[in-house]
Amino acid sequence: MEVHVRPWKRSDQESLVKAANNPSVSRFLRDRFPYPYTDADARKWLDVACGPDSPTYAIALKRSSDRDFDQGSDLGSDEAIGGIGVMPQEDIYAHSAELGYWLAEAYWNRGFMSAALTEFLESGVVKGRFVRVFAHVMVENVASARVLQKAGFELEGRRRKSSFKHGVFHDDFLYAKIFDR
Repeated sequence: MEVHVRPWKRSDQESLVKAANNPSVSRFLRDRFPYPYTDADARKWLDVACGPDSPTYAIALKRSSDRDFDQGSDLGSDEAIGGIGVMPQEDIYAHSAELGYWLAEAYWNRGFMSAALTEFLESGVVKGRFVRVFAHVMVENVASARVLQKAGFELEGRRRKSSFKHGVFHDDFLYAKIFDR
């Protein structure tokens, strides 16, 4: 199986809830990514994400051959299993964007997030549009830090007690990748 990055579709609602409704998925994300993740949450998200200027995309699973189907996968081709996007910055930071992403737990540690991130960074959404893309990663989220490192992001620093999640302050790492214009 392979993944690709594509625009969100309203028909993604069921797969979005299936992938996102997991406390392990929301554990390191901002509080605006709720748990439990309901049909109402998915509808609200898709109202925004399906807009014409949305900077966020679905990570979708594609079968690479009939062999994948024969191995018991019940997923239809192109089913959303995660999300990726940027938040363009403003004013003097307008050439920078903050990166965010998530992936359904069933697909962790299989190279899917690294593949999706690489594709996304090479797309016209990022390449040629931004000089700097950065991401904040809680220090406990070692797997996400590895994904960024594999994609060529460099550690710029550690921000102490920079986030507050589930009643606890967390340090985070700031990673960035610079693009030539």
